[in-house]
Amino acid sequence: MKEYYLERNGSGAGTDILAHDDQDAIERALLILRDDGYMVVADQWDDCGLNDEEEPVKRILIWWCEEDSRNDSGANSLAQLTTIGRA
Repeated sequence: MKEYYLERNGSGAGTDILAHDDQDAIERALLILRDDGYMVVADQWDDCGLNDEEEPVKRILIWWCEEDSRNDSGANSLAQLTTIGRA
């Protein structure tokens, strides 16, 4: 199992998620966000560099709808899912 962190944009509220892999983490995040099947998930993970312990960090963004996701670098996103370390 690998650790992920789901952070809701704007509120700073977050949830720790344990998942088998990236896809499992995305599915669990959507359940937590109460997805009705309309949320949009970015098509790839973003490399966010290294944390203070020199471990790689990556994130994927989640939006309410396709319109919010167009040409958006994260300001309009509902949440982001991050993880530390390699897959």
